[in-house]
Amino acid sequence: MPSNKCSVLGCESERMVKKHVFPLIDVEYDLWVLRTGNKKLEGLSKSYVRKTFLVCCNHFSSSCYSTGTKRLKRGSMPTLFLPTPPLVELPNTVNAKKKKLLYNIGMRRVADLTPRKKKLYTVAKNLIKKVNCMTKKNVSFKQQLKFAKKFVITDSCNNLAEKLNKTTLDFIKTQVHIQKNSPKGRRYTLEDKILALSMYKTSPKVDGKEIIPIYDPPHLLKGIRNNLYNKDLIFTMDGTTDTASWDHIVAIYEHDKKNEEYGLRALFKLNHNHIHIERSKMKVSNAAQVFSHKVASVIKLVADNAPKESLLANAVGTAKLCLFMDQTFDSVNASTINAEYGKPLRSAVRNTSLHMAHWKYAIKVFESMKFINKRTGKLTVPPSVKNWIFTLKSFIHLWLQLKKFNIKYFLPRQVNQDPLECLFGSVRSHGVRNINPNCYQFMCSFKTLLINNFMSLKVSGNCVIDNSESALYNLKNFIESGSSSLLINENDKDVNLINITMIDLPTTIKYTYLTDMTIGYISGYLARSVLKDTHFCRLCKNELISDVENNDLIQIRDFTRKSLLYPSDKFKNNESQNINKPFIGMSLSLMKFIR
Repeated sequence: MPSNKCSVLGCESERMVKKHVFPLIDVEYDLWVLRTGNKKLEGLSKSYVRKTFLVCCNHFSSSCYSTGTKRLKRGSMPTLFLPTPPLVELPNTVNAKKKKLLYNIGMRRVADLTPRKKKLYTVAKNLIKKVNCMTKKNVSFKQQLKFAKKFVITDSCNNLAEKLNKTTLDFIKTQVHIQKNSPKGRRYTLEDKILALSMYKTSPKVDGKEIIPIYDPPHLLKGIRNNLYNKDLIFTMDGTTDTASWDHIVAIYEHDKKNEEYGLRALFKLNHNHIHIERSKMKVSNAAQVFSHKVASVIKLVADNAPKESLLANAVGTAKLCLFMDQTFDSVNASTINAEYGKPLRSAVRNTSLHMAHWKYAIKVFESMKFINKRTGKLTVPPSVKNWIFTLKSFIHLWLQLKKFNIKYFLPRQVNQDPLECLFGSVRSHGVRNINPNCYQFMCSFKTLLINNFMSLKVSGNCVIDNSESALYNLKNFIESGSSSLLINENDKDVNLINITMIDLPTTIKYTYLTDMTIGYISGYLARSVLKDTHFCRLCKNELISDVENNDLIQIRDFTRKSLLYPSDKFKNNESQNINKPFIGMSLSLMKFIR
């Protein structure tokens, strides 16, 4: 029969006080016995102690009891009014380092801890990890010092110092000397600075071959766009300091959407993802379409005609930045030998091209760029700007080296990583899902793609598709050989024209000045398309185009001052009346007008 007296040494609790039986688990039982301080219990068996001895509730805190009951929680330990300190060493039977903290405070599970104790437990656990990590580092550092001391004493150190030249030996001494100072407190001699400059200017070489590092221009373009999204940009161009802001791009997009009539917009390529880039930060095409000549010309046009108190009136700097980034990206991303119409920098680099002059000019502009934090006003130069400067200098050095080998031209796009990404993307997509091929699988996939290269990246990919032609045409010619019999001779059949009755909508629409210029721009494009088909017929020219430059949008978008055409008032008014019809209706009205 259990005794009514508490087994804790020195406890004089009354008989009516609630008492608890010793736990059944060995680890918990040993801790209870140690905390009672009663040497008499140590020589007795556990079964006999559980039947005979008790511990009163005065030795347990309120957190040990289940809510609303007088029952102890699992793992509860006596911690109050004990003859010995509550924190005792665990018995040797406990072999769990992760649970040592819990057992030291008489707990078994983290779930039994109070919210405050859980926080303290987390902090203590993190501190223990830091202490263990620092201890390992300390031991490793001591071993390194020990090995260094042995190395200095030996003759190998003296022999090594004799074989090194003076420059290398001074460099090692400088590194050893400045280690005791913080990075911001280190000072270098003139000889150290000269050595650093010579190392920076000297390109690395592998096996006697020079390596010219170049950052990927599409990623650099995205970097400038992403920084401009959150910060304003100050830069100097042609002796004038300007400010560019993403707010101007958002404003021109909203202004263009506001003046949209029946799907006609001046900046029709821009959409929500171009302006709010949270979900499309990796899209190179979106960044290139924002930094384009079209966006720059429209911003400049609207800024010149906007009221002085409006946001767009101060957007001239943003227009200059868009045009500058468009030209710079064209100069390092050309894939054709001859320049596109109106894009002289989107061509191969030659002795007579404008690339070298533009790269030197662009380096000065990038060196003047500083981004402003809109909240704190702090000026920063992000890595994208520094890497643009480094890349343009590398392009200049690359072309100077290529000219030594009598190379007449080179295509800048061939040195970006898009072809490599396209190749890896094709290999990964070969066999449905081949994301982790070994060397043999990669070689087999490459051979298959080389023979039958009909595979290509998805349209939503982030790379420009490689324009290289196939090395083998046999399979393609074999497949296409039977398709010639399917061709239909147009002279054998009569072309049946279908007359479609169009529903005329009201044409009394009040257009804004931007919409009116957009309609004129589209009319000029249609007129030029028709004149190409008619070989610029004199009668058609008199009916469709005008010699009067009466459209500011065409004037600012014209690259060469002769590539775009100004529509005649008669033709423009006809298209303006049919602009609210579907596209087929516009085409039929154009054919009717020409006839």
